[in-house]
Amino acid sequence: MTIEKFNPVGLHEPEGYMQVVVATATKRVYIAGQIGVDTDHVVVGPDLASQTAKAFENLGVALEAAGASWEHLVKWTCYVVGLDEAKLGEFFAGIEQATDNGLVPTAATLIGVQALYLPDLLVEIEAIAEI
Repeated sequence: MTIEKFNPVGLHEPEGYMQVVVATATKRVYIAGQIGVDTDHVVVGPDLASQTAKAFENLGVALEAAGASWEHLVKWTCYVVGLDEAKLGEFFAGIEQATDNGLVPTAATLIGVQALYLPDLLVEIEAIAEI
């Protein structure tokens, strides 16, 4: 299995993610949208940082259950309610808290949305991994 991650010449050099990921693997893992809830499906907090941390913790559990780790993550998409520039710091603080800076840069998309399926949810993260 190989996963090649790079930023091609002609595109800007992003911080925290990669422009292109090429994966040759034997097993592809699709992980449904993970949210900031505990095992009882209770929202963990009213703020974006705590919900982001829990959503990424839940993503880590899903990766591990599939036999994968952060290094196997090739793409994640994150939906944030009411996303604006002021919320970015809180969002990234949640990622750092959950992953202990272990989140390896990969292809990623961050999308602002009006709402998620529960009224108190602020973030949802779906992912693809290659093992």
